[in-house]
Amino acid sequence: ANIFMLVLGLGASKVFPKILKIPEEILMPAIVVLCLLGSYSIANSTFDVLIMLVFGLLGYVMLKVGLPLAPMLLALILAPIVETNFRRSMLLSHNDFS
Repeated sequence: ANIFMLVLGLGASKVFPKILKIPEEILMPAIVVLCLLGSYSIANSTFDVLIMLVFGLLGYVMLKVGLPLAPMLLALILAPIVETNFRRSMLLSHNDFS
């Protein structure tokens, strides 16, 4: 799988710079449509699309206010892992925080 990704990445490295030459008026709506389709196709649920829109709006507001987006992104990715390991540690320690 890693060798396949290497070959795919090396082959696509010639195509990706050409994507940057597409006008923004065409590229941004295409990205929005792909995001909507991707979020809907995960579970065929419009709720997923709504969640994607809410977090997109939150990210836009954070960008306009001047808040950094990286900490929120890290929190969204790492929160389930932290929660699982916290529950595991609480079970092993019999709910003792020390």
